[in-house]
Amino acid sequence: GSIDFSGLKTLVNRELKNEEFSFVLSEAKGDEEGNVTDEKEIETVRNDADGKITFKTVEFTEETMKDENGERVTEKTLYFTVKEAVPENRDKTVIYDSSVKLIKVVLTDDLEGNITADVEDGTNEFSFRNIVVKSKKVDITTQKELEGAKIEIIDQETNEVIFEFISGKEETDD
Repeated sequence: GSIDFSGLKTLVNRELKNEEFSFVLSEAKGDEEGNVTDEKEIETVRNDADGKITFKTVEFTEETMKDENGERVTEKTLYFTVKEAVPENRDKTVIYDSSVKLIKVVLTDDLEGNITADVEDGTNEFSFRNIVVKSKKVDITTQKELEGAKIEIIDQETNEVIFEFISGKEETDD
């Protein structure tokens, strides 16, 4: 059996470039509440010019169908995650999509060489959306930029600063 993972990248306020963003597909382990506790990277890919994200086909074999004791089982549940890899030297004008796509796959082995893979939770087709932010703080009467004005965009759920800008003498992209 096998499964394909594919998605779409969109960028707001600027045209998307070929191979601009990276995405990581991993096999994941989780707890009973569905929280990811460990991930093993399978592949990292980049988007194409149209925003398409395509990972190689993941194949499941008889070896896949073994439990932690090495015994072959007829049903097994695997989890996969897909997320955007934010580079260390990231573009500071971009608010990256920090979502993690969790995909639950149930494998069934008929013990005659046929393994079927069914996506149960989530989907093996996903999307990520980034936003380009350009900002400038100006005096309302003179329309001149105010040096040192600080703007922060804060994620309401995590209270994390996802974009920060301190104005200079001229308009800037970061």
